[in-house]
Amino acid sequence: METANTLFSMRPANPELGRAMVVLGDGAPNASGPNANFSNDDLKAHAVQQANIADANDISVHTVFYDENDDDTGAAFFESLVRGSGEAHRTPDAEDLPEVFASLCSQIPPRLVR
Repeated sequence: METANTLFSMRPANPELGRAMVVLGDGAPNASGPNANFSNDDLKAHAVQQANIADANDISVHTVFYDENDDDTGAAFFESLVRGSGEAHRTPDAEDLPEVFASLCSQIPPRLVR
């Protein structure tokens, strides 16, 4: 999300074109691997901050939650990141992800993906 915000900030916004980012994940952020120096709460707060930055810059945030573990807490976190005209999507089956992305793309007005 931070990288997307940075990339969007490098180009001036065109008022005739919308901007959107899609966040894909399989659960709430966790402090492991490259994130081991942060707490789970720090990572969640950073994701919310990046969603807010996107919203302040007229960037819609869509989420796709791969929910193979029926994780309502993780799904709620992903839903909390949606901003602007974004939507939250959720699927428990990895084979459904292409269909979820196709559905998402069909909902974004064509002017956003020119």
